[in-house]
Amino acid sequence: MHIPPSHIFLSSVPQIPQIMEVVKKNETRFLLRQNCLLISLVIYMSRKDGKKIRSSIKS
Repeated sequence: MHIPPSHIFLSSVPQIPQIMEVVKKNETRFLLRQNCLLISLVIYMSRKDGKKIRSSIKS
């Protein structure tokens, strides 16, 4: 199986180009804040989904 270079994969993710633009503008503080929000949202969603999955398994 042929695995494409990581930069091709990353460019296919819609937000990566925007993030790269922000980095180019040296707005790293803003970027870090955005990443923290994104990561915490992902963790929150995965916890919620985990609870849903567990409750559906019990029932």
